[in-house]
Amino acid sequence: MKNSRLIQGVRLLIIAAFLAAPGLLAQQALGPGGESGARYEITVSKDVMVPMRDGVRLATDIYRPVLNGAPVAGKFPVILERTPYNKNGIEEWARYFVSRGYVAVGQDTRGRYGSEGRWRPHRDDVNDGYDTAKWIGEQPWSNGNIGTVGTSYPGGTQHALALSNPPSLKAMIPVDAMSDYGRYGIRHNGAFELRWMNWIFNIGLPDGTREGRDPATRQALITLGEQVREYARSLPLRRGTTPLRLAPDYEAWLVEAMNHGDNDEFWKDMGASVIDHLDEYKDVPVYLVGGWYDSWGLQTANLNYVELSKAKKGPIRLIMGPWTHGGQTQSFAGEAEFGPEAALDFNAFRQRWFDRWLKGIQNGVDRGPPVRIFVMGGGDGRRTPEGRVFVGGTGGMSPNGRWLAPRPRPITCSPRARFLLKSRLGHRRRSRRRVIFSTRAIPSRLSAGTFLRRESSCSVARRSSAAGGSSGCARTRARFQRGMTSWCFRRRLSTGTSK
Repeated sequence: MKNSRLIQGVRLLIIAAFLAAPGLLAQQALGPGGESGARYEITVSKDVMVPMRDGVRLATDIYRPVLNGAPVAGKFPVILERTPYNKNGIEEWARYFVSRGYVAVGQDTRGRYGSEGRWRPHRDDVNDGYDTAKWIGEQPWSNGNIGTVGTSYPGGTQHALALSNPPSLKAMIPVDAMSDYGRYGIRHNGAFELRWMNWIFNIGLPDGTREGRDPATRQALITLGEQVREYARSLPLRRGTTPLRLAPDYEAWLVEAMNHGDNDEFWKDMGASVIDHLDEYKDVPVYLVGGWYDSWGLQTANLNYVELSKAKKGPIRLIMGPWTHGGQTQSFAGEAEFGPEAALDFNAFRQRWFDRWLKGIQNGVDRGPPVRIFVMGGGDGRRTPEGRVFVGGTGGMSPNGRWLAPRPRPITCSPRARFLLKSRLGHRRRSRRRVIFSTRAIPSRLSAGTFLRRESSCSVARRSSAAGGSSGCARTRARFQRGMTSWCFRRRLSTGTSK
């Protein structure tokens, strides 16, 4: 009798607990792939002004789960994006994740759109990111687990946040992220990349700035952007000599950036130089996403992944696909079509990572391979209905979420390509050259978008040395990597043929 009453009492307590938290059952529902499958409605609080340590307030939007017309009580994991491109742009991914049991937070970075303060790219994002994460962790709707998303500049704000080592940061997915820009990206081995002049003239300005709110100033800045080529041809840029003086923060940064050729403290301490601050970088699970046709792919794959995977427990993961900047959901790049396997279901991809590290769902994503790549080539060159050339590729996404690892295969170059290779290496011996595709090879920025390595590079070094060329395996690899841009690779490998 007593046992039956005890059991009945326990049942009543369990029922009461679920009635007190109506979203709990839905929150724990799982989809067929082990992903959280809750379906909430959404409410958004716009332009919440979050204070930073110096009193500057940053405009923040908060998307929360709703059931039966009311915000769901309880605490949820949070996904954060900090962006200079207008926080209104997060709505698409916010709705996806909030309906599945997350809170989404979008914030305008300092000096941009609705936020107060002055704009200094990434330089304030270390402290501002920490203060924002701390604020989120103190809110009643937060369970203290924060994941981050964002592409390009917002990818850089993720790295800046990691450098601040905030207590609530638990997982990250930086995509095509700005980083290490004193080495590559803004300065390229010392040379200034003029696209950043265009970024200031036409992307940073006039939208999102205080100056752009004045109609006359806005029109002057628009006209300035239309003339960016003329200003580029008349460099150097001097303060106060162009209409850029109407936006002093942007003028000051551009002039300063053009005056620092070396990877000095200006670049190292700008806010997102990962490999110059590895010790400060928080050790959390990080999934680095890059594209063969993206200008930040070198930093993503060759610098950040290599160094973080050695220095951190993470886990640190990398995926490289045939994508242009931010093109992870597309199966093509320009006129090249790679097939449907090349496109990611990007929200589902990110959800698996966050479900594992923010919700503790054992979906197996942590047991996958550390590096996944898509190797382009093998198509028949036909025109698709959209008018693109079918290049094809291998390494497509398999049903269990893993990309298939392609096996190395030899390719024999044409006689002209062999001649070009021999002349590049500094010797004239006639022989057939074989190049091997390998996921463990020296990364090379070729249009084929694959990792390449030279077979028997040491023997080539010895022959090259005997012919008066450079000696040593390392130097030979470097010369080989720089030199292999012959049309054998630009034309033959892009279609998978070996004539």
